[in-house]
Amino acid sequence: MNINNNKVKLMQVSAFLIKNHGYRFVSMKQNEDEMWLANEFNAEMPVIRLSTTSSQSIFFDKVRLLKYQQSINQVIKREGRLMDIHLVDETVLEDDEEIEVVILNSKNILGLNISNSFPNIKNSIYPFSDADEEYNVIVRDLEQYQNDRIKQKRKMKKKLKINATFIISIICVVIHLLVLYLGAKFGDQIAASIVLGAYYKSIIVIQNEFYRFFTSGFIHIGLSHLLMNLLSFYYVGNMCEEIFGHKKFLFILFSSIISGSVLTYLLSENIIAVGLSGGLYGIMGAFFVYAYTKGLYQNKAFRSQLIYIVFMNLLLSTLPGIGIYAHLGGLVCGIMCGFIFNDYEPWAKLRKHTMIAAGFLVGILFVKSYQVNDVFPIYYGTDEKVAQILSYYNLDDYANRVKNDALEFYIEYGDFE
Repeated sequence: MNINNNKVKLMQVSAFLIKNHGYRFVSMKQNEDEMWLANEFNAEMPVIRLSTTSSQSIFFDKVRLLKYQQSINQVIKREGRLMDIHLVDETVLEDDEEIEVVILNSKNILGLNISNSFPNIKNSIYPFSDADEEYNVIVRDLEQYQNDRIKQKRKMKKKLKINATFIISIICVVIHLLVLYLGAKFGDQIAASIVLGAYYKSIIVIQNEFYRFFTSGFIHIGLSHLLMNLLSFYYVGNMCEEIFGHKKFLFILFSSIISGSVLTYLLSENIIAVGLSGGLYGIMGAFFVYAYTKGLYQNKAFRSQLIYIVFMNLLLSTLPGIGIYAHLGGLVCGIMCGFIFNDYEPWAKLRKHTMIAAGFLVGILFVKSYQVNDVFPIYYGTDEKVAQILSYYNLDDYANRVKNDALEFYIEYGDFE
């Protein structure tokens, strides 16, 4: 194999960017004197061309370079100027309005100081005695690096992930066991779920227990309801937690649970509602936004996964007693969070407008929630059962308030004798 020194330089810098900054080779018809790299997670420099030609060659090759850049940008769903790095020993830089031109060698960097983004990049170009041998060493090193990454990903998949998704799933299981225990002890799972924090419009209106908008998301009645929710949540949750990170993931999940409960509170009659499905639809909505900006719909394997996710959630919606308003509220909240947390550059204005709209929406829903006083139909027998369970555990003051305040409210505002 006959490898020249310029080819080795290209491999040296490529290896540095791949191993230290997450870039990958772009497979396309290339010249011997250039290499193309891409990183969809780097908003500043998503596409880089490395070249061993003079920077003055751009004048003659600009149309081709911009066409290649546009093709890559469409695949990785990124915008921005092309970073064109020339690995040559020149002292004069040929500037361009559409392409960010940089001259890089072991001594100098002319143009944009990319060492701020890629520390020690100058050291990636180092002397060697045998071009063929050095090239083979770099190729073997990159192959080993890729193999190690694949093995690491496989090990991660085999390990049980103790993350937020796992912990929340365990919490839901534990609370469900408590519902079963109290339900069996007192003969009423509905009342037991209310004691543990289920959404019950009557008690929210009368006692102002708005915390139930949140706690209801972790309660399930019926084994099929629990299993269906957790199966979908574990599948989508793990994926979204990895994409958005723990904090953003939890924000999307919790705000979607609350949004679904609030919409149910404003638009539904007096019902008891439980389940994680509002939050599940929320993280699903945020994931759809992410998938669109990353162009994942073009991937056949992803489309298969997407069909599975949609099918599972449609199946959930067919279960008896499922609140469509909780799903709708969670989905809208999740989509808005997807816009807000997305770093897709063309959506900068949309992201800002979504944040403003979300602020107004929260304010409106907050005011509207305090104006609700419709608690029909009336389930006073359920209130008495809740009070009975509370009294059994020596929560007499709370039990009396639940029973007596409900009776007074029903007499004053309802058709109750």
